[in-house]
Amino acid sequence: MLVMQANRALSGSFAEKLESRIHKNGLKRSEQYLKKLKEERNAGRHTLFVDAIDKILQYGVTIEQEIFLE
Repeated sequence: MLVMQANRALSGSFAEKLESRIHKNGLKRSEQYLKKLKEERNAGRHTLFVDAIDKILQYGVTIEQEIFLE
């Protein structure tokens, strides 16, 4: 999730490539997981991670830091 926070500060093709890899290689999350995450976000919890949560909800996947090793 912190990667998504950092990604927000990036611009240009690097950020686009990173986001593409995250979307392609992420761990698909269940509708139940995404629903709960959306409820948490809408309740004002986890405000530090709002940008990351929005990307998780957008793509329906989460990542681990190992994605950068590919």
